[in-house]
Amino acid sequence: AAGGGTGRAWVFDAHTGAELAAYTLVPTAPPQPPRFINDVVATELERALPLAEGRPVALQIEARCCLSINAPEKVLSVLIGNLLRNAVAYTNAGRVRVEIQADAVVIEDTGVGLPAGRIREMGQPFVRGSTGRPGYGVGLTIVRRLSDRFGWPVEFTSQVGVGTRVRITFPGASATPLEG
Repeated sequence: AAGGGTGRAWVFDAHTGAELAAYTLVPTAPPQPPRFINDVVATELERALPLAEGRPVALQIEARCCLSINAPEKVLSVLIGNLLRNAVAYTNAGRVRVEIQADAVVIEDTGVGLPAGRIREMGQPFVRGSTGRPGYGVGLTIVRRLSDRFGWPVEFTSQVGVGTRVRITFPGASATPLEG
């Protein structure tokens, strides 16, 4: 079958006592073209802009390279978008800075921050950083699951009153120096 494979197994039909050959189609994902993480970051930061409306929050991107990876663009958008929206939503004043490195994306904010014990709970369904903010507490659960599924480690560090830093490492990504 195109885009997949077949597996053959013998199945015993309990009703008739006959042995039957059963074929199972095994779908395989088509190869993904390289996705430019820089473009995904820029798009998702623009989508997060309305969350900062009426607050003195600067949104910044510092690209040290052009980072690309063979992965579904939608997966990258969901992963990065959830983290950026959280950073913007939990920053009352200051900045949200995204740094694109040779193998990672780092998102830093000057937001409310989290106590050390609370960071371990984040990523559990319906656990929220604080009440009074938009969301249902599933964004970081999605981030954790995508991180696990695609092998992209996500590291959180945070300090109450100082802010939060999230680093997403993309093993197998390609970095190209920026011109100019």
